[in-house]
Amino acid sequence: MHGSCIKLAQLFLPKTGIWTSHKKSGARSSIAYHEETPMNPFDLTMKWFSYRRTRAQLRNLSAEELKDIGLLPSDIDRVSARAFR
Repeated sequence: MHGSCIKLAQLFLPKTGIWTSHKKSGARSSIAYHEETPMNPFDLTMKWFSYRRTRAQLRNLSAEELKDIGLLPSDIDRVSARAFR
């Protein structure tokens, strides 16, 4: 992946983090937010391919088939975007 694409992705993609609870012996537990490192280029590329594959597969379904799985044609982009998270 080209370096400028990675920089753009880092600017526009939200950083993820986790809330953790720390408990020291004899002390109250504290909750802290730890920011994860930004995605590496390989992970970003794999998620992009997953997004593209999901979107293509859903676009190949008819409106009736989409209805059977509880989706509308307008839901395709929203559902596909979940694969990119």
